[in-house]
Amino acid sequence: MPNLQRLNRAFDRIGTANNLDELIKQSILALRYDLGFDRAAYLEFDEKAKRQLGTWGTDASGALRDEHGFSDAVKARHTDICEKDPILLTEPASLHDLGEVVGIGWHIQSAVTSNDQILGWLYIDNLTHHRPLTDSELNQIRIFSNVFSQLIARNKAEQLLNKALNSLECHKTETEIANHQIQQLQAKLTGSQKMASLAEQMIGLIPISSRSVGNVLNFMSLLSPEQFHETDRPMLESARKSANRLARIFRHFDDKIHQATDNDSQTMPSLMVKHYWKDLFSEYFSETPHKLNVHIECESETITLPMVLLTLMLKELVSNALLHGLENSEAGEVSIQLKSAAESTMVIVEDSGWGLDECNYTDALKLFVTSKPNELLGSGLNVTRNYVERWLNGQLTLDKSPLGGLRCTLTIPTQQ
Repeated sequence: MPNLQRLNRAFDRIGTANNLDELIKQSILALRYDLGFDRAAYLEFDEKAKRQLGTWGTDASGALRDEHGFSDAVKARHTDICEKDPILLTEPASLHDLGEVVGIGWHIQSAVTSNDQILGWLYIDNLTHHRPLTDSELNQIRIFSNVFSQLIARNKAEQLLNKALNSLECHKTETEIANHQIQQLQAKLTGSQKMASLAEQMIGLIPISSRSVGNVLNFMSLLSPEQFHETDRPMLESARKSANRLARIFRHFDDKIHQATDNDSQTMPSLMVKHYWKDLFSEYFSETPHKLNVHIECESETITLPMVLLTLMLKELVSNALLHGLENSEAGEVSIQLKSAAESTMVIVEDSGWGLDECNYTDALKLFVTSKPNELLGSGLNVTRNYVERWLNGQLTLDKSPLGGLRCTLTIPTQQ
């Protein structure tokens, strides 16, 4: 199937990127040469300055161009599209090159978002060859934009994690022992950064992709060759093989991450864990009216935790509490608690929101179930449960919080 093959080539290309700037560059090349569109560009959103900033794009002839020095004002139409559809197709439209009108054709603006926050916009047009846009090409853009948004969001989250780790390095504790433990932690976490980054991407990408491929396979299982004209039967068989191949690829990456991160634990003072999580997650609350509390039992004791993977799980739970639990709250609270016992360690994330009815706890852990209307995805709690079971041999349970909202409890075996 040509469309699936083009997308496969595009995803293979962007999979070679090892940082955010390279990801954007390879994505523009994928749109230009693998998916065959005339021109493409990605502009980041500077929320404070209310401007969109150039990164990588293509010139009037379609050649790759470094556009990091370009900026343009953000208009209402740039932010309004996210409320209905992240992709806006305009035809006919004035086509621009670095702000100057250079032609007429169709123009696509695709918002790149994370948790309802705009990160930037992908722009695609047909300036060079003036080919009309087909429905299948528009669908390709939707699929590519969805995956691109996931990868941009994960790379942004990785930058946040690195910033928090760097703050740990500069953090001065009250004792020389704590300072020594921070240095040891930094050395151990540095070796896990590359895999942690891949793990973050796969948390979002594997369930989304597996669901899409799984839906295709389930649909194909209902089809029989007799339902197709003889000339179309080879195409059906080719589609089945391609979907099965993608499913094997996602399972392969999932296994690799699990093997590489198995038994990756760090030993440190409990107080350091508190400071680390407080510094890391406080930025999530910086532009909200809500507050974050982090409580660690026995702060003076030393604890052993799978810090990198456990923090990835907490990111999903804290984000879920902010976006869903406190969505309609004016001044809410999110609490993180760490409790360690001889046999198990519990990390509890709870909020003061409206919570869920007890009858909905089971449904909330299902894949792609969300309490938010008109959302394409609702994978956070299911993904967290899947990986805490697979990576940490633990479990995720839901119940009502004394704060009034939802309480999510991660229970893992105590590390020795």
